[in-house]
Amino acid sequence: MPQAAPAAPSDLLPEASRAALGGRVELVYDARATVQLQIENRLARVSGRVELIALDGRLLGARVDAAIDPPAPATAARVELHLRDGRWLALDHAARSFGVSEDPAALAGPAQYAAALLPADLVDPSRWIPAGATARAGETTEFGGLDCASLEWTAQAARGEWLIGPDGLPRLRVSTVETPGREAEVRRLVVQRWERRAFTPRAVVPPSGWTELAPVPRAAVPGPRTPIEVRSLADSVEPLRLAFEAGAGKPRVIGTFAPS
Repeated sequence: MPQAAPAAPSDLLPEASRAALGGRVELVYDARATVQLQIENRLARVSGRVELIALDGRLLGARVDAAIDPPAPATAARVELHLRDGRWLALDHAARSFGVSEDPAALAGPAQYAAALLPADLVDPSRWIPAGATARAGETTEFGGLDCASLEWTAQAARGEWLIGPDGLPRLRVSTVETPGREAEVRRLVVQRWERRAFTPRAVVPPSGWTELAPVPRAAVPGPRTPIEVRSLADSVEPLRLAFEAGAGKPRVIGTFAPS
């Protein structure tokens, strides 16, 4: 008997989210976030307010006012992010520095943590589940005094979860991504309050005398791991020698095992 095809990830999105974030939206929200590297045990805490205007899930303008408690030995900072005409401007008031980038996560200094308050996919439900990921709708979960729908996804080297309020707006986003060094970066975003309010992006220029910081490249998500090969040395060590020399320039490990 034929089995029913599994639901497409987009079918798992709450209808309330499509309605709340479809078309043109202007929103303000208060949020807090953490960015943690588990192996290095480095933790950054961020809190602040975000104002945004979006059209069909695409950000047209935004302003982020964030207080940042970065990992030691760095000191606390206050950072503003402004999105206008497709480019982000970061203003670090404590360091009297600024940066400009099309990707907020590529901004240098504490601004990279301020970007944790504004995931690029926050106002676009179609991007809540990454392409190629396996997703499932979990049980309804109480969060912040609301009954929230749970949406979980798993992809290569990454996994995440959303909790979505009855109004269709996200309340919690958690993601874990393995970096190329096999470090695990965990990001957690809690939206404490949503409000519909008009927002108009304004032109902002860095104050005179501030230092400009160049954007930093983002680390690539690691690709598939090379499969382990087992070679018998019962007749000759030649297969081992050939395999070892073929991997010149790459990390190589040789393990020998005995029946005992």
